[in-house]
Amino acid sequence: MKRVALCVLLPLCVLVARLWVDARHRLAEAAVAASHADEEAVRARIVALGRAARLLPFGPSETARQQLATLARQGTDGAWVELRASLLATRWLLTPDPLLLDEATHAIAVQRAREMLDQGGKSQLLEADVQRQAVVELALLTELREPSRALSVLALSGLVLFLYGVARALAGHRRLALVGGVGLALFVVGLAYA
Repeated sequence: MKRVALCVLLPLCVLVARLWVDARHRLAEAAVAASHADEEAVRARIVALGRAARLLPFGPSETARQQLATLARQGTDGAWVELRASLLATRWLLTPDPLLLDEATHAIAVQRAREMLDQGGKSQLLEADVQRQAVVELALLTELREPSRALSVLALSGLVLFLYGVARALAGHRRLALVGGVGLALFVVGLAYA
């Protein structure tokens, strides 16, 4: 039983470690881009931070999200969108920072409202018009289906069953390879619909 537990936990630990290292690498890329002041470097920094933030709901990804939030609050173009995308990327398991997600969604709604109203070429936008349009944009942005926790648990259970089936099949119990197949199917279905 210990060997089976090891066969299940070891790949999960390796996966988390790999994602952790990749997030640290992306943070290093962002730090290099931050040393330059041109527009292309700022965009590269935002992209690197967004990629780091998407990998895990904790650790270096949390650091990347905080840096993106700082850039967004300073008015850096594209930072709110990247931040919101990174928060939604791990949402199938959990939403790392729901308050930050709400802040990003509201900021994007106001930004989109200003862009929609400015298409007419008005030199001055009335704040009341912007707020009315922002309500419409906010409704569109928040029209997301809440992820199913049950399907997320199904996906994780399927992954564990798959790893268990593979470990038992490698140990000589060929009949249990079917368990691995069922686990893989549950993982794919749960992940696809979560």
